[in-house]
Amino acid sequence: MADMKVYVGPMEDVTSMSDRNKASSLSSALDLVGAEYNKGFHYAADITVQ
Repeated sequence: MADMKVYVGPMEDVTSMSDRNKASSLSSALDLVGAEYNKGFHYAADITVQ
């Protein structure tokens, strides 16, 4: 498997609209710092820590 960088941001609730908004916000932040990333897709994950 090729090496990759993973950029994450907080997600309070994962709905399709919320997901798109969070992805757009993260994409804008990455663009501001000149980060290179694949703009064609994104993943959402729900991780619960107990």
